Amino acid sequence: MKIVNSTELMKNQKHAVIMAPDKQFEVLQTQQGNSLFFSIGTDNIFYCTREIPADTHGWSRFDFSSALSANFSNATIVAKTFDVAQNVATGLIDIALVVTVNGNDSLFVSLGNTNTDAAWAADTIKWTAMPFDDTARTYKTLAIADVFLAEAGAGEYIIADILEDPSSPIKSIYRYYIDPSKKNTGHFWNEHDVAADFEAGTITSCVGRKSGQGVDGVYTLGTILNLPQLIYTPVFNAYSPRTAAPTTNFTIPATTTAMAVSVRQSPYTDLFVAAGGALYYLSYDQQTGTTGATPTPTLIYSNAILQGVQKLHVNNSATQTLVWGLNEQGQIFYLSCTPGSEATTTAWSYPVAILTGVEGIATYINGVQNSVIVFAHMQDDTLIQLTQDAHTKQWTTRNILLPSADVNDYVENYTFTTHIRLTDDNNIPLYNEPVTISSTAGCSVYINNAYHVLYPNTPLQISCDETGTINVQQRTDSLSGIFFKVTDGTTTAVINPMTNVLAKLTPVKTGTDLNVNVQDEKGNSTPLVSTTYADQQDAIAQYISQFVAQQSSLPADGTLKPTAATSATAAAAVPITKRTPKKIVGLHTVKGKLVYYDNIAHAQQLGVLLHKPAATGAGATALGAVAANDPIELWAADAWNWLKNLVDQVVTMELQIFDEITHFFVTLGNEIYHFAIRLINDIVEGVKFVIGKIKVFFDDLVKWLGMIFNWNNYVRTHKVIRSMFINYSNNTIANILNTKNSLNQAANELMAEIDQWAGIIDGYTFPTDSGTSTSASNTTDAGQNTPQSNWGHQQSKNNAPNANWNGPVSVIGDLLTDFFNMISTEANIISGAILQIQDIINQGTTLSAGDLVKKIIAIIADVVIASATNVADTLLEVAAQLIGDIVNEILLAPLNIPVISPLYKLFADEELSILDLVCLVVAIPLNIIYETAFGSIPFPDNPQTDALINATSLKAFGDAMIAMTPSPTALGATPVWSDDTNNFAMKIANILAFAGSVLVTIFGALKLVFTEGFAGQLVAVVYAICYIPYVAPDIVGVIQNFYDPQANWYNIMNFAIAAVMVVKNFVDIKIVQSSTPAALTAVKATAVPRITTTSTTPKIVALGMDNTVGGGNPIPTDIPDTDPAVEPEAPPPPKEAGWKTPFENGVTWEDASPLIESVLNAVWEVPVYYSYAGATTDTRNQKANNVVTLVGNTMFNFGGAITFFAAFGSPTVKAVTIVSQIACNAVYAGCSLELAIMPPK
Repeated sequence: MKIVNSTELMKNQKHAVIMAPDKQFEVLQTQQGNSLFFSIGTDNIFYCTREIPADTHGWSRFDFSSALSANFSNATIVAKTFDVAQNVATGLIDIALVVTVNGNDSLFVSLGNTNTDAAWAADTIKWTAMPFDDTARTYKTLAIADVFLAEAGAGEYIIADILEDPSSPIKSIYRYYIDPSKKNTGHFWNEHDVAADFEAGTITSCVGRKSGQGVDGVYTLGTILNLPQLIYTPVFNAYSPRTAAPTTNFTIPATTTAMAVSVRQSPYTDLFVAAGGALYYLSYDQQTGTTGATPTPTLIYSNAILQGVQKLHVNNSATQTLVWGLNEQGQIFYLSCTPGSEATTTAWSYPVAILTGVEGIATYINGVQNSVIVFAHMQDDTLIQLTQDAHTKQWTTRNILLPSADVNDYVENYTFTTHIRLTDDNNIPLYNEPVTISSTAGCSVYINNAYHVLYPNTPLQISCDETGTINVQQRTDSLSGIFFKVTDGTTTAVINPMTNVLAKLTPVKTGTDLNVNVQDEKGNSTPLVSTTYADQQDAIAQYISQFVAQQSSLPADGTLKPTAATSATAAAAVPITKRTPKKIVGLHTVKGKLVYYDNIAHAQQLGVLLHKPAATGAGATALGAVAANDPIELWAADAWNWLKNLVDQVVTMELQIFDEITHFFVTLGNEIYHFAIRLINDIVEGVKFVIGKIKVFFDDLVKWLGMIFNWNNYVRTHKVIRSMFINYSNNTIANILNTKNSLNQAANELMAEIDQWAGIIDGYTFPTDSGTSTSASNTTDAGQNTPQSNWGHQQSKNNAPNANWNGPVSVIGDLLTDFFNMISTEANIISGAILQIQDIINQGTTLSAGDLVKKIIAIIADVVIASATNVADTLLEVAAQLIGDIVNEILLAPLNIPVISPLYKLFADEELSILDLVCLVVAIPLNIIYETAFGSIPFPDNPQTDALINATSLKAFGDAMIAMTPSPTALGATPVWSDDTNNFAMKIANILAFAGSVLVTIFGALKLVFTEGFAGQLVAVVYAICYIPYVAPDIVGVIQNFYDPQANWYNIMNFAIAAVMVVKNFVDIKIVQSSTPAALTAVKATAVPRITTTSTTPKIVALGMDNTVGGGNPIPTDIPDTDPAVEPEAPPPPKEAGWKTPFENGVTWEDASPLIESVLNAVWEVPVYYSYAGATTDTRNQKANNVVTLVGNTMFNFGGAITFFAAFGSPTVKAVTIVSQIACNAVYAGCSLELAIMPPK
């Protein structure tokens, strides 16, 4: 197996909507580590949004509250508040939900829910009502202010606060504990009043347990007389359940703003308090206090980021305690330490803001991978998810995407998009071949349009699609991406998504290298660096050069560079001791401008703080701080997240190299921060950071280092292709009867030579090249395997099943009766002939071209040619009446397909049609491949291109094509189709054939999946239209014939069959669109006489095709007849298990279409053979091109000829046939591309 891959930083779109943050949310996890996101939406519904690997969007949302309406005579339900908890030992999930109905609140609980993915696959949650039953107190209106579950998820009781008087401006609460079993008092609701006069909305409560307690209790933080108060009260008195439980008061700072509990040793809970820029801690076994003294939390950490903490939350795992905070500035931060060392100041990591502009958070530690998951409600009313890898500490960010029914909805993100192609050793793509993918750090990705989460030690098995492709999209908001590895167990590819980014950065050495212009999607160009910073470009460029050079010292597989340095702190970011580095490079701000330095003397001259003598006698430092001039240790990933919002405040940034490790130092004010560069990701993060100093932001970095679609170019090219296809289609339809005459003329001439075949074929020297050998030797790389080139293919494949289309309904009536009569007469002959190919179905690409030609032509007896001609003639006669104005009625009917339609409307300012879809999808790779191979776009914005776009006939299109080439026709002279014109046109056509073959393969596979309904109808129509670019070289031949009419019978047959095949696909479209069931169902056929094949026919009129290579000299005709016998009519196909006999249930188009496809493709091999034979005597000596043409066209024909087996064969034969057809398409695509790119030789 070969694993070919290419990654680009680019925009990608997905048909989805971004989940809104909702009014209240909490998050838990399943046994498999997937998120369960509980929330109350702005529509007052309680939802569970479940993370679903392998799903198209990755998330599914269930309504868990509306069904409760049945308990209230179907009255409207308003979800008011809720709490969820998860048992740390069993993983079971408890939910408590308060709903309001007609102004009164009710409480429902769902306890002991299994935490497997399967258990949450539907909205099957069971609710139990907890009706208010306190007989001692009554309320006119029951208003539940809040509800709480035990933090450890193992509590037996629920806590609820009720407003004593909802109408009073003073929102006094009365507290209850709810006993679902009623075992204590015989009631659900039991008094548990708060031993302080707190108001609802001003308190924070957590359910936990201090040591020495047999039941849970409630920690309550509130304010009395503007002073914070913290108390703990057991749920009930364990010794006397009907007696009030004793309350513990804590002594806390007057500046306390938040508290949280930590389940370090279940079921007991430690206590954390945030106050006045500091964090305080009290372990569970220190919460009782001593005689005459109240328990008092101990100061463990001081830092400015702890000022004004509004929310505090703690996550616990076996390896770390994480304290999360959200401060009044909207910053999320965390501190971490090893469990058991919470009371030790030096054990805690240094807190920095990992996200700003936040309103609310929910977090958990993934129980499977130990990664950290954060959900943040942003101040701009969006919801994002962050994931931190347990080992590398890298952060990844994503939105939560939900399905949308509106085709105009799409989510656009920057992604590292990786196009992986699996092939055999001969470069032929594999089909449905499994490989495993794993990453160097946890990250969520979309693989072949399905959501997955990758981890380092959990390989994910993925199979390639019908084109051998695996498409991986990794969302990013920086230049950094996660490495991943693809392997089949023998071959392994390590994929660095930043390869292209680093390749473009490597040449940057001086300021002039930053003098580049970047273009947006509409082609507008702007300088990368503003002239305001021209005097700093040299300094920035030199620093970037030094930074990028460090990648050679880092592991190429994306893993962390090992270090022997150790530390007791959780930060563990390679703490250092002062020493003289081997090398330093830095940037220092002097009078608002960056100055580059590369030695200590220069740094000291500039006054760089890092190189000043250390201060002495500074005295004690605050807890959590460091001594003067000692760098503060950070994790690199945390530092980059933090520093990106502080670029303007950075005074100095410096790289030092010692102990074979690259160290990064940054100075903000008088503080120095340090971390080690241990990942290649840190290189690109550093570049993004430093170039941000001169106001080059991420959007422009993507334009420079990634790939931005130039939609103006793509739309213009698409319009040229559309003009070409429309004019060809109309020309073909207008000349249907001429095509019939041409086909008969060619068939008659062929019949005259048919008995000479054996001698010609046996005596002729064919090339030994096979499909596989030709493919193996094809090393053409013109960008065809890049993600951007395949964007259209992927989007059309992903979104076609969700499109809607306003194509008209076709009326068939009895127009097909004559054709059905004819096809029933010829069926046995055609079937019997095609069946002779069965033994070589799976050898098509491995047989030499010569052997394959011989085997195919061996079945083309005169009787078969006569049958094929009869069928084609009748089909053309019917089509002349049936097709009508198919271009305007169907091909140009509006199509609404997700992503592509709204983007097309945005950039083309037109409605998309099905023909536009096909033209746009092939236009993108045409532009990319052509520009990569030849250094320019094929159709620039000029009058010549406009003439192509506006051509109203195929001849006018040809005239405009001539004007595109370097040797224009003199004014007033007859246009001449020169070699330059032909070369240019065939380059375009062959690239279109390449792109079209990919589309044919993709939509051929979709036809097998979507066989019914609207999706099946649309896919079938798109598949039929894809045939036009598939045969684009034939279209050029037709155009050429206007200027250089062809006389050879095999040329005439070649273009006639091409026209018949296009017409057949138009009939396919009309049948699919038919409103007449009879057109698709069985009809009784009447046998009709076979037409004669000896009559003379008029010469072709205004329809030509020269698909030969090298001019097409006729082969000699004086070879003696060695096989004069006429082959008898073949018997019907064998009736084997699983096989279907054509028309066994009546004559239908469903059976007729593959018969026509097979026999015409088999007959089509005859002109391919004769064209090659004639080309070998051409004086232009294009032998290599001739061989590639022969192999490619033979693969094309063989793939079509075996369609019979895909339609009628047994399941095993069908499967083998489909694989063979895919391989044939791939060889044809490769040969087409090679012919477009390779010079004549």
